[in-house]
Amino acid sequence: MEHYNLIKPEDLGKGSSIMLDVSTAEVDIYWKVAMEVLAVIEENNKKGEPTVMVVPYGPLGPYFRLSYLVNKHRISLKNCVFINMDEYLKDEKTYVDMDDPLSFRGGMNRIFYDVVDEELNVLPENRYFPDPNKPEEVMEIINKYGKLDMVFGGVGINGHYAFNEPPEPGEACTNEEFANRPTRV
Repeated sequence: MEHYNLIKPEDLGKGSSIMLDVSTAEVDIYWKVAMEVLAVIEENNKKGEPTVMVVPYGPLGPYFRLSYLVNKHRISLKNCVFINMDEYLKDEKTYVDMDDPLSFRGGMNRIFYDVVDEELNVLPENRYFPDPNKPEEVMEIINKYGKLDMVFGGVGINGHYAFNEPPEPGEACTNEEFANRPTRV
């Protein structure tokens, strides 16, 4: 596996089709994400199409800004489907309680769904979290809509993305195998 953390700052993005937008302040990134998410939603609303997104619980900054922009500009999220990347589980492989400080479901309510005006909000039935008893459901939802408009998120403290832990040193895993890991417990 390549060591991405060894890439020099001036070489980031070279040879990649992935666009890189560098910000000098963390707060700028939060506003950029919120505005990009809102632009996709507005475009799909104008076309009468649903907006399907895979979203993380963190970073939290974009949610505060997105809820502010949605409420201020009266942008409807009623036709949105938010598929959260992950959720903590108990040892019994059931969700942690919503009032647990680790609960992403509870956290999303506190920082986003409870803040967006009810008449504009994502419908409760369109707020998905991976179900430990039905991990295949995430792909079924994406296939149902036939598209995925956006995925955004942050990298965890140990380099993971949505608990998609990087391979351990010496673990046999190609980049393609890693990229194609399904939703799992």
